[in-house]
Amino acid sequence: MSLDFPIFVSLENNTCTLVGGGEYSADAAELLLSFGAKITVIAPELCPRLRALDEAGQIRHIPRKFFRGDTANCYMCVAASGDKNTNIAVAVECKARHVLVNVEEPAEYGTMTLPKIVRADGLVGGFAAPESAALDNFCTALQKKLPDVWEQSETRAKRLQND
Repeated sequence: MSLDFPIFVSLENNTCTLVGGGEYSADAAELLLSFGAKITVIAPELCPRLRALDEAGQIRHIPRKFFRGDTANCYMCVAASGDKNTNIAVAVECKARHVLVNVEEPAEYGTMTLPKIVRADGLVGGFAAPESAALDNFCTALQKKLPDVWEQSETRAKRLQND
């Protein structure tokens, strides 16, 4: 099994297109919004969380199925339509346009993984693993301890600078 290379990109004011209106897309939308992305969701229907984001004006909803060309102006894409053939079509289009794409199913068609995020005072850690339950437990435990560990590290760094 090969490991994905971790990379950090700025999403601030960049358009991310989500194809699909289910829970996977809702998770992705919430994550990407937290990093300042502009979200466009293309889906005939939205799950309750996405509907709430749409009603609050936090995302733009295009209420229809995916059409060729829908990824033309996006920076990043998530293919989670619930239909493997549609997801593959989205992935193929994104790859041709050099757009990063995360594919829910079949995942091997994607070019990136959406990480689990842990944050503390400007520090961001992104994690990915094949076993999501273990990763969720790890990130939850790390998030609880990270603020204290990060604060101690900053204090030590300041002391070293002053020596």
